[in-house]
Amino acid sequence: MTGVLAKRGIFPADQPSDKSDKSRNRPIRSIRLTNTMLANLKPPGRQKFLWDSQQPGLVVRVGASGETKTFCFHYYDDGGQKIFHRIGRAGVNMNVSRARLKVQELTKYRTEGGDPERDKKQHRESSHYQLGIFITLPEADVPDSQRECIQSAFKQFLDKSMQSFTVERMERWARAKIKSGIKPSTVNRQRAALVAVLNKAVDRGLIEASPLKKWKALKAMYEPRVRYLSPVELVQLDEALNHPDTPAQVAQMVRIWMKTGLRRTELFSLVWGDVYLDDNPRIHIRATKTKSKRDAFVPLTASVVEIFKSIRPEDAKPLDLVFPSPRTGKQYTTIKTAWRGILKRSGLTDLRVHDLRHHCASMLVQKGVSLYQVRDILRHSSITMTEKYSHNDPEGLAAAIAILDD
Repeated sequence: MTGVLAKRGIFPADQPSDKSDKSRNRPIRSIRLTNTMLANLKPPGRQKFLWDSQQPGLVVRVGASGETKTFCFHYYDDGGQKIFHRIGRAGVNMNVSRARLKVQELTKYRTEGGDPERDKKQHRESSHYQLGIFITLPEADVPDSQRECIQSAFKQFLDKSMQSFTVERMERWARAKIKSGIKPSTVNRQRAALVAVLNKAVDRGLIEASPLKKWKALKAMYEPRVRYLSPVELVQLDEALNHPDTPAQVAQMVRIWMKTGLRRTELFSLVWGDVYLDDNPRIHIRATKTKSKRDAFVPLTASVVEIFKSIRPEDAKPLDLVFPSPRTGKQYTTIKTAWRGILKRSGLTDLRVHDLRHHCASMLVQKGVSLYQVRDILRHSSITMTEKYSHNDPEGLAAAIAILDD
């Protein structure tokens, strides 16, 4: 079979038994590729190619540092030129078994006269390569917050090809933003969102390399945002949550956020199997749902336990969502409309859903809880992230320094 495919320009130099690399006139060695082997590869010091002994045409291109491992489909085009067609990155968006299946598909396509690399070049400027369309594609897997950021900050670039971006153009964009009064930290967040999307396009083989790889972030002083509610604002918010126009489910989520410090998506994705209402009430946050990628447990107050008990169905299954969207029955992605209504009815301004997490931390500090305990409750990766709440307890700091006079 290999001989037949060789005549059709598929992979005439893949098998070590009786084939050789024509350009160097030496045998090509192949090995059985495995995910474990690729994950444990040592840095080769120079670019290296690994040929799979199980699937002809499958090659892994390993970078000099060993960090980048790219699956390729190797074949010869109609002009006899050797082609390494990228199909995915090992450990990022593809594993060995998927790569073999993909090469089987491409091999069949090639025998029928197709040329995947030529197709990629011809379609590089098609609509799928436009920034605005790419971020909406399911296979792009762009988070909602990232997509919304790009749609808002880069409106003038949405119809542009992702390959057409240049560092010079984006530096001009950044300078214009700063001149208009936008903070450097905001510009950096928007830059990070765009760079991340272009990196996804690289991972999916849509563009060869990110054109913004050398675009550096602006130097900006750290400007931590700590927005919490005053006693008066708490009363205003409570009245808005009790208003008949506020969805009961959203009101319950807001109260839980304020008393647990959960992140928005952690509550959206919470299932009943991870809620424990026994003598040690707590929520289990799975590693797949945390920023640190570690399992965590969040303790619950008596008031939060009562909320969960009041809404838990008798026939609740472990994988049932605690707060399914009443419109779709699936996981929430946003509560923007309901949140705008709450703000309007309460008269509060400059308050985001994420600020409820800040409020939880600030109240803990003001009530004398140590920063290390607050760090553990909020699951910060370092105490530095928690220190921004220390200024919320001036009376505690005054009492601490007063010890020196004793």
